[in-house]
Amino acid sequence: MVLRYCRQHERRWSFTQQCWIPFPQARLQAIQAYAARLRATAPEAPALTVHDTGCDVCAATPWPLAQSPGVTNGLHRRAP
Repeated sequence: MVLRYCRQHERRWSFTQQCWIPFPQARLQAIQAYAARLRATAPEAPALTVHDTGCDVCAATPWPLAQSPGVTNGLHRRAP
C-alpha cells in the first residue's frame, strides 16, 4: 500500500476523495507502527510505503528563484 504524504504540511492524498486532507504526523506514525506489527506477524501482508511528496499547499506556495552559489540576499552574511 502506498501513502502519499506531505510532512511539511501534515497532509495526505485521499484516493477516495481525490484531494489532500489533513493528517497529523502522530497518526502517520501510529499507522506505520501498526503496519510493522502486522508484517511481523503476517509476512504475506502488504507493506506500507510512504512517499514523501509535496501537497496542494506546497504547490500554491511561491518559492524564491534559485540563486547562483555564493550569491547572498543579505540574510546570511557573516559579521565582520
